[in-house]
Amino acid sequence: MLAERLRTEQVTVQLKTVSDLIREAGVDRVDLLKIDVQKSELEVLAGIEEGDWPKIRQVVVEVHDLEGRLEQVRALLSFHGFEVVVDQEEALAGTVLYDVSAVRPEARREPSGGDSVRKDAWRSPMRLGADLASYLSERLPAAMVPSNLVLLDALPLTANGKLDVRALPVAIDPDLANRSYVAPRNATESALAAIWSDVLALPRVGAEDNFFRLGGHSLLATQLILRARKKFQVELPLRSLFEGPTVEAMAAVIERMKLGGATIAEADIVPVAREAHRLKRVQLDSD
Repeated sequence: MLAERLRTEQVTVQLKTVSDLIREAGVDRVDLLKIDVQKSELEVLAGIEEGDWPKIRQVVVEVHDLEGRLEQVRALLSFHGFEVVVDQEEALAGTVLYDVSAVRPEARREPSGGDSVRKDAWRSPMRLGADLASYLSERLPAAMVPSNLVLLDALPLTANGKLDVRALPVAIDPDLANRSYVAPRNATESALAAIWSDVLALPRVGAEDNFFRLGGHSLLATQLILRARKKFQVELPLRSLFEGPTVEAMAAVIERMKLGGATIAEADIVPVAREAHRLKRVQLDSD
């Protein structure tokens, strides 16, 4: 499992500056620019061309104060007309990590959304959600497409300009309340449904229920795969859950693996007494 998940690959990518992205996307206003790039803050800020600075209303930067970098960031933002506040979380006292928040004075006086926000771009929230879901499904794997979208007037922020996760509303998947239950149709699906139900802490799981829409995530996915491997004695790959996140899809994969003879022998786990383990360690150290 670790060999599969910890594989490394070197990738060459094209570097783009903030101004490059502004041009490519045709952005005429940036309400909040957040920078957290692990000691490359000045390089990112240097990638903003003079003509693009007026488009930026607020900036939040995590700064590593090395070789006077904090003062350089503060001075650069002040030069471009921002009111700058430097803060450091209590837990980070004594470290080189600081939060820099910068806002234009006129931005404080603007009504929420400003005058340049497009209005009536979508006829209804439902149409906006449908268009966004369609856009994401064309660009992301099925397991990564959100099952539910919640529209907000603005993201809740903390005093430091970071996302206030606790203030976000709870996203409830409408399919959970309205889905029709399809009972497992064979022994493999029944055994898998029982494992899913236990891992997800749900009273029951149907053959067509989606693991991720039921609240599953990567950590639970690992538990699920390990238990399925032990139950069916097959080297079930983790990616199979992401490619087919339903009980019936996983059952089909397991049945194919069994027909192909891809089973593993169950290893006997023999307990070792603590004293025997200690003596073995001493012997190895002496050798």
